[in-house]
Amino acid sequence: MLAVNGWSGLAIEYNSEDFAELAEEYKDFSGVNLSRCMVTPDTVVPLLTSNRVPREFGVLSLDIDSYDRDVLAQILNSYRPSLICVEINEKIPPTAKVYS
Repeated sequence: MLAVNGWSGLAIEYNSEDFAELAEEYKDFSGVNLSRCMVTPDTVVPLLTSNRVPREFGVLSLDIDSYDRDVLAQILNSYRPSLICVEINEKIPPTAKVYS
């Protein structure tokens, strides 16, 4: 866990039960900010900006279970993470739109 080694970060979770678990897991790490909200391609950059995420940062881990590619594209328009980890689902073709 990066937080154990003194890294700071932002953890985002929309599901209330999962957010409660996340909050419990990170309660002792003052450098980790938590946000309970839905991330979309339209909201991700304002969300990162409002949480003062630097334009260049170490690790981006993205797992939205729907439109990761579109969110990642928006992030990369403004931010430059050194390492990106993105979950994929081979059952959803890249051309599928799963949000409105």
